[in-house]
Amino acid sequence: MSRFHVKYFRIRERENELHRESRDAKEAMINCKDLLRINAENGREKMPHCNAMIRECIGYVEEILRAKGKLK
Repeated sequence: MSRFHVKYFRIRERENELHRESRDAKEAMINCKDLLRINAENGREKMPHCNAMIRECIGYVEEILRAKGKLK
């Protein structure tokens, strides 16, 4: 297996880990509709919740891009 393939599989493995971590942190819910419903049931506002979710996703994308050497 080439170095490229090893690096690719490591990046894919980390992407899968990030997805699992995100899903687990949200009690296995990754659907926006479900997350917003639970958020509303807990009396929280929509905008701060959505902003936090966007920041979290940006963090995941940045980590993946760093692993691929496309972001410093």
